[in-house]
Order: sequence, then structure tokens, then C-alpha cells
Amino acid sequence: MFIIDVASTIQDTIKDNNLIVRIRSSWLYGNFCDNLIFMSENQESSSILDEWLDNNMIKKLLESGISAAKDNDKCRASALRGLGGIIRICPKNFIDNQTNNIIKEVVLVTKRNAETGSVKIRWNSCHAICNMFKNKDFPIGKSSWTSPLIMSLLKSIKNCRNFKVRINASNALLELTTKEQYGNKDLVKNTLECVLSSLENIDDLANTRYGEYKYQQQLKEKLYTLLDIIMNIYIEILDKNSDEIKSYNDRINNLKQSQEMEELNSKNPAKFYEDFLDTHKDEINK
Repeated sequence: MFIIDVASTIQDTIKDNNLIVRIRSSWLYGNFCDNLIFMSENQESSSILDEWLDNNMIKKLLESGISAAKDNDKCRASALRGLGGIIRICPKNFIDNQTNNIIKEVVLVTKRNAETGSVKIRWNSCHAICNMFKNKDFPIGKSSWTSPLIMSLLKSIKNCRNFKVRINASNALLELTTKEQYGNKDLVKNTLECVLSSLENIDDLANTRYGEYKYQQQLKEKLYTLLDIIMNIYIEILDKNSDEIKSYNDRINNLKQSQEMEELNSKNPAKFYEDFLDTHKDEINK
């Protein structure tokens, strides 16, 4: 079958001595894995995929991706994208058997690339993690690498100057919607603090390249959605009437008021004062 032939070609060439061959093989690997996702979600082709994509083939594909993700920068981005795609379609029995073996290797190499390297590599690393989280059987929250992996995403959101990297890191965390996926209270709190802090400082564009400005609103929307999710998780862990939750609610309210002022200010200046008074008339009349 053509699919098996392509997989075999990748395995034979992705460790070739010639860098150009490895670069092209990595590119093929990334696109091949993207097509596997498409096949897995298509009713007609998913049955074909199940026939040949056994656990042995999955392991070989992951080994190829790990090798390329440690290779030259020109190989890494495609390899990382491919690794995320393979993990996304991994069956439960493979994940259960390989959580502390090759799955752990994939997580660690992806985490390492998410924290260092070029923007393209970091972008693809965050995209790969997002795909991993889309697999409902992925053992996030149950494994020792849960905290380091999530913390690497938080570092990208808070510290990376590139908005597209930050957006993809946010996309990954948007896949985590339960306290069990975080594993512990401290990690939930760290995530909440990171998201709040990032929103509070999102308009500080010092050292931000001009081309990044157009992604600011998209990042802001992602972070607000993530804030709602993580706040609900934290409320589930603590009492909603606790002082800590009240303190966070105050920060969120201040943040939203500041955002509201910014939106009003961006309108026609002649209408700004009128709009402001109308929006806050209940507070003014107290």
C-alpha cells in the first residue's frame, strides 16, 4: 500500500548522512502525519488506516520524529508537527503501554523545543502539544512530566515576544478543561496567574516587532477564553467565596473595566465621553 511505502521511505531517509535528504524527509514526515490526522477523522479512510497503523508502526514513526526533532533546525519544525499529529491519533492501548517510554521521549523533546530555538520551531512545538492534548487518552495530569510540560507553555505565553507562538501555546492550554488534566492545585494557580498577568500587560508592546501588532487582538481573545476556563477550574478546587477567589475576581473585574475603557477610547473621540457616561450610569447614580 502507498501509505506503508511512504512510511518506510521516511524511516529510511530521516537519518540519512546527507542533511538535504534529512530536511526533505522531515518535510515529508510532517505532511504525512497531517494526512494521517485527516484520514483518522474521515469515516471512509479511517478503516484503511486501522488496518496498517499498528502499534509497531506507530512506534517506528515516533522514533523517526524524535530523531529529526533533535537534528538540524531545518528538520525540527516539520518533525515536531508530525510528532504531535501521531500522538493525536494514537490508540489508548499504545498510550497505556508507552506512557513512561516513547511517549515520555516525545513530550520531553517537544517541551525542549518549545522553550528554545527559532520562532518557527517554537510555534510548531506548541502546535504539536495542542495536538497531543486533543487525544482524550493522552495521560496529561497523570504523568510526572505534566507540570514541566504545562510550565513550558506558560513560559511561552508570558515571555515570548512572538505573538503567534503565544497564541499557539494558549491554544494548547485551551484543550485542558478539567482539574484532573492539571493534576494539582499549584499548577492551576500558576496557570491562572500567568494568564492574568499576560492580560494585564498585553498592551505593553515594548520590544515587540511591528508585524506582531496585528495578532494582539487574537491573542487577547484566546487569553480571555482561557481565563474563564482556568478560573472555573480554580473555583471548583477552592470555595467560590474564599478570600483568594474574591481577590482574583477583583483583578478580573479591574482588567475588564480597563479593557472596556480602551475599547471606548478607540471609538470616535467625540462620542467617547457620552458612551462612557452611558455605560457607567448605574455606578454614577448610586
